[in-house]
Amino acid sequence: MSPALLTIRNRHSLPQVVRQHCAGQPWLTPPPSSQTVIAAAPAASPTFPRRLAFLPVFTGGTVTTVAALHLRLLWYERTAVHGCRLTAADVRQVMTKLAAPGGAPAAMAAYGWLTAARAETLAAGCGGLLGVMAACGVDEVVVSEADLLDGLLESVLEAP
Repeated sequence: MSPALLTIRNRHSLPQVVRQHCAGQPWLTPPPSSQTVIAAAPAASPTFPRRLAFLPVFTGGTVTTVAALHLRLLWYERTAVHGCRLTAADVRQVMTKLAAPGGAPAAMAAYGWLTAARAETLAAGCGGLLGVMAACGVDEVVVSEADLLDGLLESVLEAP
């Protein structure tokens, strides 16, 4: 089974934990200020016990963009992003740089592939990513460029 097909075994309780942890957090209302984003992000050490018996694989625009920025890719390279491991400290560092005054424009100037719409909302996305990591009780995730469609195609091709 490919990493794209890994699922959270107890997926029904995880959304409830995330909702409880994120309820009322200011990073859910855009556009947040730099201080709001940094203050709202979960503490560096997760307050939740480790809930997963495996290293989770995250996919999607926020985590792949954070990985590319963390790797300082001058152009977006799918092969470099796929399989990258991100720690909560890595995500927090990207978030802090983007949330700093002038951080999003500086990132757009340095990375031509980063759009204005993505740069302006990514710090808040990092706060959400940190919240999910804390709710899962993990300090590290694997980033995947393969998403649900890749997994569905693989399962169809493997079917008898």
